[in-house]
Amino acid sequence: MISKKIHLLPEHLIDQIKAGEVIERPASIIKEVIENSLDAGATKIDIQIRDNGLELISIEDNGEGMSFEDLPYAFCRHATSKIERFEDIYSLFSFGFRGEALASMSSIARITCTSIPKGNPENGGKIVIHAGETVAHTPYQSSKHGTSLYIKDLFYNTPARLKFIKSKTSEKGSLKRILYAFILSNPEVTFSIKWDDKEKEIYKGQIDNEQKRVKDILFKKGTPESETSLLSISGEYEDYSIHGYTSVSSSRGNAGKSHYLFINGRLFTDRQIHQTMIRNMEKFWAAGETGHYFVMIKVPPSAVDVNVHPNKTQVKFFKPSVVFSLVSAATKKGIEDFKKQYQGSTNSLLSSLQSEQRNLFSDSEQREQSLRDFYQTPFKMALDLQNSDGADLYNHQSPFTVKTSASSSFIRLSSNFALIPKSETNQFFLVNIGKLIGSFIAYNLLNRPVTQESDTTPLLISEPYQVEKGTHEEKIHDLIQFGLEIDRLDDEVIALRTIPSYLNDLPIRETLSPLFDNLDLIKKAELDDLITFFKEKYSFSSNYDIENEINLILKKLPISYFLENKAMIHITNNLLERFFI
Repeated sequence: MISKKIHLLPEHLIDQIKAGEVIERPASIIKEVIENSLDAGATKIDIQIRDNGLELISIEDNGEGMSFEDLPYAFCRHATSKIERFEDIYSLFSFGFRGEALASMSSIARITCTSIPKGNPENGGKIVIHAGETVAHTPYQSSKHGTSLYIKDLFYNTPARLKFIKSKTSEKGSLKRILYAFILSNPEVTFSIKWDDKEKEIYKGQIDNEQKRVKDILFKKGTPESETSLLSISGEYEDYSIHGYTSVSSSRGNAGKSHYLFINGRLFTDRQIHQTMIRNMEKFWAAGETGHYFVMIKVPPSAVDVNVHPNKTQVKFFKPSVVFSLVSAATKKGIEDFKKQYQGSTNSLLSSLQSEQRNLFSDSEQREQSLRDFYQTPFKMALDLQNSDGADLYNHQSPFTVKTSASSSFIRLSSNFALIPKSETNQFFLVNIGKLIGSFIAYNLLNRPVTQESDTTPLLISEPYQVEKGTHEEKIHDLIQFGLEIDRLDDEVIALRTIPSYLNDLPIRETLSPLFDNLDLIKKAELDDLITFFKEKYSFSSNYDIENEINLILKKLPISYFLENKAMIHITNNLLERFFI
């Protein structure tokens, strides 16, 4: 008799597999548990983290708590108090609803949970679970209501998962982003955070002083930057509303950690909203830089689907054009209000902020004219809702035309070549864009090694790349030493999570695609091989509008460096005349 090849998996194995969808890293656990605390009405949440969450995650709250009888069900798959019918998903006012998170984390860690229901302190319970197996379930009493959850030895029974944990710098960065997101979006709640043996960070609930909390999070406490002006944004349209803050200043480093978008109190990411913020703030933020922002969007629960991603970090709007237009209009109005409020001092402020984004050969008269144009341009609050299907709200030039900037400092000839005229001497530099970017990266590889947290920037949204099936595994893994943290999603797709900070000014997808497309040209992911690749074999074939990025690169390194590396050719007037002799 032939034995069956197909069989049902045991429950504990199902839980471990499903845990990979919900619990990717320690930050995923922090997110799920704090959401449960907030859903339980907690006004005080104490958090302790050891070894970036791998050794211990402890979260204690003063929420409604659970009874002895309910406690075991909290750790069962698809057990929840949030919904009863599928339709309830579209009228949610809570964070959780699937009933998967606690079951998932209990299958890959050692968990102890105590809970005391509010108003019934004698009916509390304590449960101990190791790798999905209940070790103990006993009555528990206390005078304080709420729930305490202790998660130890994460992934101890699934060691293969530990290989996918990022560096300590990256993991701590992810934990901080999640924690600060909750602190920002819940100003009425008091949070305390203790990292290893360090002193507690305490953020007292102060709903009447939201701006102070925003400054404390977006900027470092107690530093001069924390006094930097914040631009307030707000707006409404029918049942949709938005409010938040954005910094007037901008920076190149660690920008991804300072961008916070919330939909109905839930942290999410959206590339188009992010680009909308950058476009609207371009008069304040220097070219190639972004500032900090914190934006809260509220829509009817029925107008957004949060059930499109396992971690609920991406959402689907039923009327995306309304949301995008509201964000754009509210930001423009915030700029107008800020300009009126600080009319007397804005001229010097803008001049200072825009000094870093001058074109390489722009003169002062042109810069002053751009500022005059800014002040003379009227801001319109009217919502452009004609694009009801959420199509791109911006017009794009054809990539096949020769592009000349207003200042005539950059003339794009093709995807890989451009002219930079130096008008005062009637001279030109012919630029090989690929060689210039490659030489810039090679210089930084040699002179700016990645040794600490400030040397890298986590991406707000991971960039996926196609690679040859099953190849270059060792090379991909070794790139982490150069600040490129990469996950393999499947045999042919990798996801870039973190980049070295010196790449912040460049378009990441267009810049790094040649590297991942040509890994076979690199013997090993070692310094000498990478420098050789970027200097000799790297090419840039994208039609991305690269003018600002090129100007920024040319400000960071002397032109002589690029001339020596044949990334630029100096074309004098005499040389041009020879073509016509």
